[in-house]
Amino acid sequence: MSPLRTNKIYPFAGEQGNGGGIIQTKFATRTGEFSFSSTSGGASIYKTVLSCSIEPQNSSSKILVLAYADGIADRGGDEWESFVAHGANDTANGGDPTSWTGKLGCITGLGAWTGSQRTIGTYSMHALHSPNTTSNTIYSIITNRKSTSHWNNEFEGVDGTSIILLEISS
Repeated sequence: MSPLRTNKIYPFAGEQGNGGGIIQTKFATRTGEFSFSSTSGGASIYKTVLSCSIEPQNSSSKILVLAYADGIADRGGDEWESFVAHGANDTANGGDPTSWTGKLGCITGLGAWTGSQRTIGTYSMHALHSPNTTSNTIYSIITNRKSTSHWNNEFEGVDGTSIILLEISS
């Protein structure tokens, strides 16, 4: 029989040949319908949709980022896009970020290409990031406002846009 072990992370250094263990998880969600209207001129074209933070326990850990944009809709047939970034300078829901440390990947890509098309659906982005720090790291879904986009627009917004972060030992 194995003894019960506490206050330790197993496998701390990962299982050789099989990757590491999950040290911690963080989760953020935004429910209910909301939208961002298009902009032109001097206003920021970017909006923070949702952010989630994690403080890695080890600087060698990797962060598995799972981001989901639920019920995203473009009713006008224009181009829209979103991405996941870390280190944005405005991480509040609906904030106006103007810079970020890095982009991890596109969460929606480009929407409709012609005026007659419309897009709606749930989109996701997954990335394995190496922040190389034990400091708080914030990951955000950021959207542009080239056109109006509607979020959580399916199933009365009950599913919600979300970010899941998993710290993986390496």
